Amino acid sequence: MGLLVLSLLVTAVLVFAGLFLLFGKYASGKNPLRNLYYWITAIVAIPCFYTGFLLIWFLVSSSYERKAFDKENWAQNRDSRYVYVEDLIDGEKLIGLTGSKLKMMLGKADYEDDSTMIFYIGYSPRHFLNMDPDWLETNLPEGKVSNVYVRE
Repeated sequence: MGLLVLSLLVTAVLVFAGLFLLFGKYASGKNPLRNLYYWITAIVAIPCFYTGFLLIWFLVSSSYERKAFDKENWAQNRDSRYVYVEDLIDGEKLIGLTGSKLKMMLGKADYEDDSTMIFYIGYSPRHFLNMDPDWLETNLPEGKVSNVYVRE
């Protein structure tokens, strides 16, 4: 919360300073602080700039490199497995595998019952302010994987 308030204050100061210089340049000899248009422009511009900065920050912070599945890296980097999930799901690499072949490929499941295997994939940055880890869930209703998805 403190970071949001601080960023809003910094944005407000930058907008006020920029508009002060802009209005001072084009209305030479007049104090911009006494200009009604200066205040109206500032009041409208601050939320617009702040929203724009937040959207840019969100887009930059939620991006990450997607990678082709690599069994060795999957096993060694539990907290960043989310980079391989898109390749596994979209490439349908798991569909049709038996439970034992799935274990050979992905390792020991974090949760397993008769028809489901769930694998920890870490905290994906694609979620804004992610507080919970994501899980790769595979459904094996007849002993073979029929459905794979990310449980958030």
